[in-house]
Amino acid sequence: MSNDTVNPLVLAVNFTPDELHELLRQAIELGASDITIQSGDYVWAEIKRLYQPLTNRVLEHSEVERALMFLYNSSGAAILQNGEDLDFEVEISARQGDPNDVRRFRANATACRVGAVSRGISMTLRIIPGVPPPLAALNIPQTIKETIFPEYGLVLIVGTTGSGKSTLLASCNRHRLENATAPVKILTYEEPIEFVYTGLAQNRMPQPSQVAIGRNLKSFSEAGRNAMRRKGGVIIMGESRDPESVQACFEMSMSGHAVYSTVHADTPAEVFGRMISFYPEDAQPAAANKLLDSLRLIVAQKLARTTDGQVVAIRSWFVMDRAAKQALSQTRYYEWGPLVTEMMDQVGTSFDQQCLPLLRDERISYETFLKVTSMTPNEAREFLTKHELSERIETPALLDDHQEASHA
Repeated sequence: MSNDTVNPLVLAVNFTPDELHELLRQAIELGASDITIQSGDYVWAEIKRLYQPLTNRVLEHSEVERALMFLYNSSGAAILQNGEDLDFEVEISARQGDPNDVRRFRANATACRVGAVSRGISMTLRIIPGVPPPLAALNIPQTIKETIFPEYGLVLIVGTTGSGKSTLLASCNRHRLENATAPVKILTYEEPIEFVYTGLAQNRMPQPSQVAIGRNLKSFSEAGRNAMRRKGGVIIMGESRDPESVQACFEMSMSGHAVYSTVHADTPAEVFGRMISFYPEDAQPAAANKLLDSLRLIVAQKLARTTDGQVVAIRSWFVMDRAAKQALSQTRYYEWGPLVTEMMDQVGTSFDQQCLPLLRDERISYETFLKVTSMTPNEAREFLTKHELSERIETPALLDDHQEASHA
């Protein structure tokens, strides 16, 4: 049995809200990042990038409806039956009877087929930590530390869902609040609000003002106008997802603000095309110029499971220094992606480079190396042979015919 295996918990058939909350509390204590509750299945927790059954039995569909009623409200199941999904927040007390110490979740509920249950429900609860971790705990490379706190300009944190983008941003805010030599006013625009900063300002500066998109403001498109009127020094634009939010990032960063935002992309090179593609074709040249003028740093992040069962953040980054800006300004904007890839050795580092020492020291597996670098097996074979690591080349588990035969 793996050391990561958890002992399944008992959930009564006619469970109460308190009993459901206790199950969620225990998942937090086990270090879960996400919890899945769905019809005809166990309750699952994702712990250190592995899924573990959290209950000792599967839940009936009626029990999942019951859980949805407790976590959302009694109309939840009917809304799902009408073809709509639900995005909502869940708050529970960290300890029974202590309403002042809460734990928060970002939740989604969707009607779907789950195994034999043709009209089932699947709920995902992402655990939102309270106070962000200190920046020192994230093992940030020195180059990133030196460039992630510009006086003004745009910093982009990129990655897939669950890659730790929000954690990195929140830790940067905590660092400013605890270590700032000059006070700053921090405004955040999030959907939903994740980390909180209670007490971190310590009367040195205003406490961060956090705006929940959809509740406090209708959309990210309104955030730019709002932030400009509120005179924030540091502005967190939770996600660049449309022309309005991207334009707001450009305008705020070019008018003297330090602006941070997240983008769904895999590598720094992909960010340029992604940001510009939000605009219609005739507006893309102007958008490219604004991106070039405002950008200071791109950090791409992926979380990977190590060979000892822990989780490590692997980062690729691109620093927009004067040389990089000049090189890009002399190239057509739709050719920036390949050029940035070529420039990574001079003004950044790639996932390939970051994974090499981890693979050499056997901290990550060959399969993890493939996932993080997005290399094909042939590309990895050539790359690792070039770097004298051919002995680490393996057959990925999903392609191992012998392993499949042994489990047949």
